[in-house]
Amino acid sequence: MGVQVMIDASAPRGSVVTCVSRATVLDSSTLEQVISCSHRDRALLLVALDGLSAFGAIAGQAACDDVLLELGDRMCRNAPSSSHIARIDSYVFAMLLDSSDEAHARAEARAILRWIGAPYRVGGRQAHFTLSGGIALSQPWGDGNAGLMDRARTAFWRSLERSDGDLVSFDIGMDAGSPHIISLADDLRDALCLGELSLTYQPVLDLVSGEILSVEVVPKWMHALKGAVPADVIRSIADRFGMAIALGDLVLADVCSQIGHWRRERGLQCKTLVQLSDNQVCDPRLVDRVLTTVADSGIDSSEITFGVNEATVFSRWKSVLPTIRDLTTAGVACTLNGYSGRLLTPARLQALPVDELRIDKSLIHSIMRNRYDMALVDGIVAISDALGLRVVADGVDTHEQQTLLAELGCNAVQGFFIGRRLAGRDVPDFVEAARRLPLFPTRLSDSVTVGAPIY
Repeated sequence: MGVQVMIDASAPRGSVVTCVSRATVLDSSTLEQVISCSHRDRALLLVALDGLSAFGAIAGQAACDDVLLELGDRMCRNAPSSSHIARIDSYVFAMLLDSSDEAHARAEARAILRWIGAPYRVGGRQAHFTLSGGIALSQPWGDGNAGLMDRARTAFWRSLERSDGDLVSFDIGMDAGSPHIISLADDLRDALCLGELSLTYQPVLDLVSGEILSVEVVPKWMHALKGAVPADVIRSIADRFGMAIALGDLVLADVCSQIGHWRRERGLQCKTLVQLSDNQVCDPRLVDRVLTTVADSGIDSSEITFGVNEATVFSRWKSVLPTIRDLTTAGVACTLNGYSGRLLTPARLQALPVDELRIDKSLIHSIMRNRYDMALVDGIVAISDALGLRVVADGVDTHEQQTLLAELGCNAVQGFFIGRRLAGRDVPDFVEAARRLPLFPTRLSDSVTVGAPIY
């Protein structure tokens, strides 16, 4: 199926935006019908050019319509073949993507935003606009596609409020009052009390030695009715509904116990990454609780690494920086997660006491087809080298991605190409088997088979 464009006849405008590029103009209600009837997980992107209304008031409605026509044409020419495009408001366009993976959807959306954000030629002159864009994904663990448009609008309006030109992804915190989110939060609270959460571990491959450098802890929750709830959803709900500290303490205690078991029973010492939520990293008692838990378990503090997201560091710099300094002073290493190069300047990076930087998945997903993202990753590696930081590329799913990242100078990679999430008991066997394989096998996750597959 080719790209389809739906023009909402009810949207107010001067002149009607008609057939765009290779698109087929459909009924105004088709977009909502496609969303409601779809049995696949989808992502919905809403985007607009900031200041276009003011531009139209100065340059005239005809010039404004020319920009809208060009915007729609750019969206259509650069959209994935299975997407649907609609104009849903005066200056707002929508693109329905056939994607269930947030990193992949964000990569596609950011590529689209770059195309439509280039200067527009109107009346022989160039017009420059900033962008507002919001994206939301289906919620197979929630209401599926039912609230997709509302969630995308929420993210879009948040982007308008920020006015920084960056894409905003819908987060549960934006919709915390909805009944299905409240119900899910109640279920998570019960699951924590009943011990229904478990931990999985995803391996990180060192591209120099070819050995497993570390593993990342990923919480697992199989809801009785909704199935597997994604780890980022678990963390977000816990953060929003006052369970972040309880979840963090539970994860840390189980991780320390598992590390001790690996060492005693299998002689394995494997650095383990634990992600910190926004509320955890701002908790003044975090460092004391970490040191107490580590000491009680009998492991060494150097065997634990804590990850903090770039967005959290950027938005809460004054409260996050002292926490990270206290952790590193106590011998606990810290990692900067989800780094995109868009928020923290090199000066801020230099002031941050971390020893590892993990590149955002959305950049890795598009690196093979987008020269801009490849150049951005190359620049991130260069800055990290200058600052003495180890660079880990997250979200590596193909041999081609791993090879290119190695050529660009990344130190390590993580993703389904390297290995899927493992139960704690299977980590030692995976680490040992990986040592016997060449550095660039056809697929490490296929070459090493231990235990049962985990989602």
